[in-house]
Amino acid sequence: MAKYNKNNILIGNLLDIVNKASHETTDVLIAKIFLENRYNLNELSLDDLSNQYYISQASISRFIKKLGYKNYNTFKYDVASSNEKMESVHAIQDRDRINDAIAIKEEVIYRINEAYQKMNDLNVNDVLHIVDLLNKYQNIIFFGSELSMAMCKILQLGLVTLGKNVYTIYDKNYQNEMINEMSENDLLICISIEDRWFHLQESINNLKESTSYKMMWTLNSSKDYLEGFDDIFVFGKQIFDNYGYHELMVLIMIVYRVLMNHSNNE
Repeated sequence: MAKYNKNNILIGNLLDIVNKASHETTDVLIAKIFLENRYNLNELSLDDLSNQYYISQASISRFIKKLGYKNYNTFKYDVASSNEKMESVHAIQDRDRINDAIAIKEEVIYRINEAYQKMNDLNVNDVLHIVDLLNKYQNIIFFGSELSMAMCKILQLGLVTLGKNVYTIYDKNYQNEMINEMSENDLLICISIEDRWFHLQESINNLKESTSYKMMWTLNSSKDYLEGFDDIFVFGKQIFDNYGYHELMVLIMIVYRVLMNHSNNE
């Protein structure tokens, strides 16, 4: 098994490789092959894949190693585990199944309102603390998944308008590079939704050693990967199939409005 239980996010990592591509490289093609064969990968050897898709076994092995796996068998095991994880998260149980479109709409609205209510319980001082940090640092870097970084775009644009240097980074290799370049003059905000976090990489020790000011926004404050952060901000509670999407959107908009309102009053 790969270190840090990578199987929980392996399918997501493969999707990220394809989603962010500007053209079809060998890595993109191999990621597509694994995604398209993810349910029967246990039946396919490296030789099978190489012959079927006209890609060398060496290229496939290099791709697997880039994802942190020493061999194909371990990778296949984690693909299967990742499939099971995703099915358990996204599958709708029979007892929860709703066939009426109006009822589905009402349920979604209820979940959104529930998220707003959770955020209504936010401690204002916590929000002001975040805003103070954003005002204090000139260089601000956000780490997270592609989805959480897309949600941060409005906050990034607001901060850039205020003259800040702000970057939202979801690529794991670029995250690793940035960790090594950060100093005490930098603010790093890491965001964990879907219980996904880039700590699932071998560079976690580099993060602990970084002299930047490190803050984590998370749904789960009990995770062992939180060691080394200067600040931990819990912005919601992970229950059922709620993975923090709505709460994060609301939090970002609150921080954005407070931040921009303060700047306009100065």
